[in-house]
Amino acid sequence: MKFLVVSSVLVATGAVLACASDAEQPYVPPSTGGTAGAGATGGSAGAGATGGSSGAGATGGSSGTGTGGSSGTGGSAATGGSAGVSTTGGTSGSSGSGGTSGSSGTGGSSGSGDTGGMSGSAGQTGGIGGMSAGGTSGTSGTDGSGGAGMAGTGGTAPMVPTVEELTGALDGHLIITPCGDTPNQDDCAGGGWRSSAVDNGANHTCSNGQLEANITLPIGGVDGVEYDATIHFYGVMEPRRYANVMREAGDATTDRNGGTPTGWAEAPGGTNINNLGDQNYNTYEFHVFDDMGQPVRSYFMNSDNGTGHYTMLTDFEKTVTLIGGGEVRLRVFDANCRMIKNCGASGGAPCGGKARSVDVSEAMPQPSNPMLMQPGLGQAADHSGQWWLIDVKNVALAN
Repeated sequence: MKFLVVSSVLVATGAVLACASDAEQPYVPPSTGGTAGAGATGGSAGAGATGGSSGAGATGGSSGTGTGGSSGTGGSAATGGSAGVSTTGGTSGSSGSGGTSGSSGTGGSSGSGDTGGMSGSAGQTGGIGGMSAGGTSGTSGTDGSGGAGMAGTGGTAPMVPTVEELTGALDGHLIITPCGDTPNQDDCAGGGWRSSAVDNGANHTCSNGQLEANITLPIGGVDGVEYDATIHFYGVMEPRRYANVMREAGDATTDRNGGTPTGWAEAPGGTNINNLGDQNYNTYEFHVFDDMGQPVRSYFMNSDNGTGHYTMLTDFEKTVTLIGGGEVRLRVFDANCRMIKNCGASGGAPCGGKARSVDVSEAMPQPSNPMLMQPGLGQAADHSGQWWLIDVKNVALAN
């Protein structure tokens, strides 16, 4: 806040000596307190009739002997200009209105006759109030410029959890669907599903002619915070034509040997994927839910532009956004509990020489050997089934 400083100084009156002529000048009685002469409104230098240093002032009246408000030392109005008997104040060094004292407040109007100069409003805009003809206007009060506020400190970013803290059993999750019988052909009856995270890997058989695994895995971290998880997906899977998804391959055919384009596809959470192609082919689904239980995004491992009796190697890395406090739901679904054997990129029996394995040596943690016995999954190579392994490589705050 700025404060207005007003000083009231009584200006001493006194006799002045003539200096403009040898002849003695008539005596001019003072008015009510001008510095020299009978200044009515007073200037900042020698309050003459209208503010000049009139009268016969030799030194221009010296603007009284007070302090002229905070106007320096009373204005010391230069040398009073060319004084004389001027009733209009003479020139008195541009006294007139007392010098507008630079930009100091309301101009200072140093000495307004009666009060001996109030120095305006003591220079509310601060700074040194310019060199008026009636002297310097002091330092014109305070500038009132408060110190700058201290910058606020930024919020603290959430800590990044470890892979284990964020993803738990999702990291290293393995699901297998071995054959349930051993026909001499390139497909077989589904033998159920087994998960490394459910019932200690116990087998879950088909029900009502369908195979369906629904596995919910919680996500750690801070509720609602988005984390990017870099995940390597491995497996051997039959193809599926999904509706309403965005495929990495676009309209092209997926590379069946583990190259690009892969079988990766994605869609908004809750999208209907079930109205294209043969609905009897298996799905491999990865659904992300937020901390309020709402579906956010869905991903699919084995997307192709058609279906057939062949399998695709899955061996690629993707980044998926997970929600702190949410969950991931993994789903494998087979509408007729029958699946394509691991009989290579072209299919066709016999399958023994075509069954393929995927190198998972870099996965951490390593899948348990009793479950992932490639290629047969506990059966001979001629009757090998399908599988899916998830390896979370690292996590970070989402961009």
